Amino acid sequence: MQVIEEAKQIIEMGDEDLMALAEEDLKNNQDRPAELEKQLKIMLLPKDSADDGSAYLEIRAGAGGDEAGIFAGDLFRMYSRMSERENWTIEVLNLRHVENAVKIARKATGRTEIAVFDHSYHGRTNLTMAMNFKAHPYGTGFGPLAGSVHHAPMSYPFRDPAEMTGPEAATRAITYLEKRVGASQLAALFIEPIQGEGGFIVPAPGFLLTLQEWTRANGIVLVADEVQSGMARTGKWFASEWEEGFEPDLITVAKGIAGGMPLSGVVGRAEIMDAAHAGGLGGTFGGTPTAVAAAVAVMEQFEEGGWFERAEQIGEILSGRLTAMQNNYPVIGDVRGKGAMQAIELVGPGTMDPNPEATDAVMKHCHQNGVLVLNAGTYNNVLRFLPPLAISDELLHDALDVLAAGLAKL
Repeated sequence: MQVIEEAKQIIEMGDEDLMALAEEDLKNNQDRPAELEKQLKIMLLPKDSADDGSAYLEIRAGAGGDEAGIFAGDLFRMYSRMSERENWTIEVLNLRHVENAVKIARKATGRTEIAVFDHSYHGRTNLTMAMNFKAHPYGTGFGPLAGSVHHAPMSYPFRDPAEMTGPEAATRAITYLEKRVGASQLAALFIEPIQGEGGFIVPAPGFLLTLQEWTRANGIVLVADEVQSGMARTGKWFASEWEEGFEPDLITVAKGIAGGMPLSGVVGRAEIMDAAHAGGLGGTFGGTPTAVAAAVAVMEQFEEGGWFERAEQIGEILSGRLTAMQNNYPVIGDVRGKGAMQAIELVGPGTMDPNPEATDAVMKHCHQNGVLVLNAGTYNNVLRFLPPLAISDELLHDALDVLAAGLAKL
């Protein structure tokens, strides 16, 4: 791919050649917003030369060097144009995106406490292990873990009372946090708009909006962890968009943003992102140039079009086939998801009891017949499906046939 070859050439350049390339890049892109151009210029200066630390922060080269920053500018420009978001900035990282979001929120609010949800998953560092709901295998034996993290009840339509609405589920969580922590103490509320490791739980309509109303009224930074659900996976840029009117303050991204290359980032409102001081965020691998170049290539694919529609087409096939299987096999208690992010929750037939044994048996059958699936869920009783957006209908149906055969064997 041309952009990767260009990245390789840039990596081999010396400092003088890099500066010349940066100047040419700026000269050839006069259509860039003036603020972005200012950010790129500041980024190319030594840290102690920047007169605006927050601007340096917004798009940083990191250990990847100036060449990574050039690609980061392209990435930011394309993201801004395609998503039509204004007054947002992006911090290009390689690891610790959730931790950096925590740091940004704490610095912006002057508060310390962090709230997350039951069944959530946010990572494997010391802080994010504390933010996870399930201890094993992520945190077992690795304590003590970070403090000032509080778990609130999640909207779980399959297991909540049948009459509970999204706003009611949100009120339940808000009441708990107000009594257990206090709204005035919370720096941030983290939520996966569709939970990943938790079992692809899609909250009831109105849940996210009600949380947003509460966080905005109380000066709490609302963070959407879109590492697994973002970048066209569900048929939209982010799963957050399925709840009309829901606009988080910060979004964490990774995985699909660089097509499998190691890259992550924090995207958010400039007034919040600007709170962190120069040098306060980052990491050893921040802004790795090859990975950022891969992200630019991914954005170019999105610009060409068709991938959001393809995710929804995949979702229609998945939901149709999985619902038909649910009608035939009572071991499937729930079918849920959006776009190309779908799951089935397995239970004891006629009950709501989690059935991890059946989940393991079906998963092994799939593996033995050439279909790679993963389990998930707090109770290890969910099979999740995340097919590549480039998969053909024929291959997808073949995989679902294998799944159906595994269910029939139970």
